[in-house]
Amino acid sequence: MSEAELNQKNFIPLPGKPQEKPSPLATKEELKKQGKEISRLDTIMKAILAVLFVGFLTMLIGVASMMLETWLFKANTYKEYKSCVEKQEEIINKQETFIKEQTRLLNNYSKQLDDMARNKKKPKQK
Repeated sequence: MSEAELNQKNFIPLPGKPQEKPSPLATKEELKKQGKEISRLDTIMKAILAVLFVGFLTMLIGVASMMLETWLFKANTYKEYKSCVEKQEEIINKQETFIKEQTRLLNNYSKQLDDMARNKKKPKQK
């Protein structure tokens, strides 16, 4: 084989280049360099995607934890509210029974006073 044929086998035309003269040719070493650059860019892209994925997971966990905390806060607040309402109902019931007892006592005192007033008005019989 001649030297021109060997050189022709070592050269591969680059795609996408305008061909004014004979097609520009790249050596195998240049293609290896481009392949290394492409693999480096692939690695960088994979790293970027991994970082984005981790960030997305972190965001999801953050949102889920905020929702859980809100739910727990609402549950605790509801429990406190419920206990306060029960205490208020208990106080109201005690007040109602106290008022009923006071009303009953006042009615008894009123009757006793009426009886005493009637007894004073009656003339004493001997």
